[in-house]
Amino acid sequence: MTTAASFLHWLGGELLGPPAYGSHWFCPRCEGPTPSLSVRPPLDDLPVKFKCHRCNWWGDEHDLLKLVDGITDYGERLERLRVLRARYESQICPAGSRRRQCR
Repeated sequence: MTTAASFLHWLGGELLGPPAYGSHWFCPRCEGPTPSLSVRPPLDDLPVKFKCHRCNWWGDEHDLLKLVDGITDYGERLERLRVLRARYESQICPAGSRRRQCR
C-alpha cells in the first residue's frame, strides 16, 4: 500500500515523479533550478492546494493536470481525474474505510 498525505500530493508524484527534495518538486511552470513546488497538507476543511514558492503559481488537481498533461477541456480533465482518483483510492484507502479519511 502507498502512503500520501492527500490526493493532490499523490497526483504530484504520479505526474511529476518522486519529489526532488523532501516533499518538494521542480515546478513545471517556472522550471526553477531548485525544487520549489509543494502541496499544503490537509488542514481542517480547507481545500488542499499546491504552490510554487518561486513563481507563486498555485492551484488544485485541475490546474496541475492542465499544465502537466496539457488537457485544456474541462470534461476531459474531470474524466482523467476520476480515473486517477479511483486508482489513488484503491492504493491508499483500505477496503471498508470511510472515503472522508482518504482525501
